[in-house]
Parts: sequence; structure tokens; C-alpha cells
Amino acid sequence: MEHADAAHRLLGSSPTSSLALDTMTRAALEAAAQAWLLLDPAIDGRIRVARLYALRRASASALEKTAAQLGLASARGYGAQTADLDHLYETTLGMTVHRGPKGGFVDCEGKSAGSYTGRVGAFMTGIGVDPGSGPYAYFCGASHAELWRIQERHREAPAADGAVHLVPHAPRALIHTALRARNTIL
Repeated sequence: MEHADAAHRLLGSSPTSSLALDTMTRAALEAAAQAWLLLDPAIDGRIRVARLYALRRASASALEKTAAQLGLASARGYGAQTADLDHLYETTLGMTVHRGPKGGFVDCEGKSAGSYTGRVGAFMTGIGVDPGSGPYAYFCGASHAELWRIQERHREAPAADGAVHLVPHAPRALIHTALRARNTIL
């Protein structure tokens, strides 16, 4: 909801940045995919907890890696460190964790965090949008400020007086995805 609110605020600003809107849309799409994964009505509570642990652990691991790369101390607090999460889910809750040959986390009772792309692909399929149609890649391009996406921001359009103007451009697949997601939620 925070990403949707930020997108709403961007729409109200003048001029609106299509790249900023794409970045907020990507974040909203990834958050929706995560909620989709966790709130799937076809799974039971234990699977939901295993998925939550895998997601939380992946997040904590990424935070620890970033802190190490920046030479900072790892964050402390509720669920901020993998060791804290491991203790909570494995010891306190009794979840079964599978580790690789070097002891690294593989999954919790067969459930892994997967990738953002994989989660969004499953979400898009679930709402009836072909993940291969490209909207997620388009949004990711803006978020990473990839040159191909910046170049795709506008298209030339002729005006009535014959002059050519650059106008904001959004592929049809983006509009279809937004409508499908909206209709699925409502």
C-alpha cells in the first residue's frame, strides 16, 4: 500500500516521472507477489510459516551481506539476523531446515524464498497475465536505470501542425497487467 500511495503522489506531482512511477510499480508488484505467496488459500499454516521463514531469512541474509560489504556491523533486533531467525523457527517452532554440504540454508520443509522474478512470475500467472509478456522486465529496467529502459521512456508522435513531440510511452502489456491485478484484488 505504501508503494501504491507513493505512486499516487507521483501522479499528482508535476511533471510526473515515468521512471519513478515504474520503480514504485515494480516495488508494489514484488510486494503483491510476496503477499500472494504467503496468503495462498490452498496452503496450510505450517507451509505458510515455512515460506515466511524462508523469506525472512533471505532478507536477513541480504542485510548481513550488505552490511559486511560496507564494513558495518550487522543490524540487531527482531528477525534482523539469520542466527536469530534460525533459533526462532528451528528451535522454538521446531521447523525442519535443510542445509547444503557446507552448512548453508537451502530450504525450510521444502520451501525456499526463491527469487523476486520467480515470485512475480507466479503472481502474474495467478492473475492471468503471461509472465513472458515483459512488464516485470520493463519495471526492473527503470529501477536499475538501465539505458534501454531510459531510451524506451518516450516515443516520437506527430502533432497536428506537423511538429514531432516526445510523449511518454507505456507498452500495452503494462496496462493489461495493471488491469488484471486491479480486477483480481477487487
